[in-house]
Amino acid sequence: MDIWPPKKPDETVAYQIDWRDILDAPGPYCGDTIDTYTIVATGTADVGVYQINCNLITVLISGGTNATTTTFLNTITTVNGQILERTISLYVDEDAVPYAPSTATKRLVINMAYDEVRLAVPEFQINPSELNTQLTKLDMLMDEWAVSGIYLGYNAPRVPGTGDLEDEIGIPNAALHATSLYLALRISPAFGKALSAETKIAMALSLSNLRGMTLRIPSMRLPRNTPLGQGTQNNLGNFMNPFATGQGCC
Repeated sequence: MDIWPPKKPDETVAYQIDWRDILDAPGPYCGDTIDTYTIVATGTADVGVYQINCNLITVLISGGTNATTTTFLNTITTVNGQILERTISLYVDEDAVPYAPSTATKRLVINMAYDEVRLAVPEFQINPSELNTQLTKLDMLMDEWAVSGIYLGYNAPRVPGTGDLEDEIGIPNAALHATSLYLALRISPAFGKALSAETKIAMALSLSNLRGMTLRIPSMRLPRNTPLGQGTQNNLGNFMNPFATGQGCC
């Protein structure tokens, strides 16, 4: 059984069901893709499918009673006719911290970026001013992501580049690899290096994961003039006006 990070009862959080480890990896299911799927919840949390991207399903989960666990059974039918199941568990807690900040240093992420650019240079040979330049680029990358909706809790200095390489980075562990990949993209031109095709593929997948981690959908009522369809019924089974009344549906 897979386990999603916990969430608070009043949050709507995007989680992912990743079938790439089976359908995109070497093995008996390799090269197949999802055709249809169902997700059945057992518990107090509510499920709403947000999007599917090849073999990656992003699901919006809302509600749930405090201190309870909801399980989700995802059944997929693939293009090749395979039927596969995956069960996921989610704990709902008022004090939940879905993605704990990493204690890794900013230096570690910069070194990971150097590795992606194929600059396996011993650290003592790297010019300190060069490291400070990469630290500034890391600060600016995190600022740009934050304003675009990818807020990771980065330990940002008041002025880009004025922090320390040994500062804890503060972002979730799950975001370290993606951050290093995109930092590598920023620093590679200065060294006349091009990122590999494998790195570019990993970048696209990691950005999708980051958006899933940081996606928050605010709860709101439908506008009064939202069309609900001719078949909308109230709790008594009577057909209603096909437009929302502002009191909530059914």
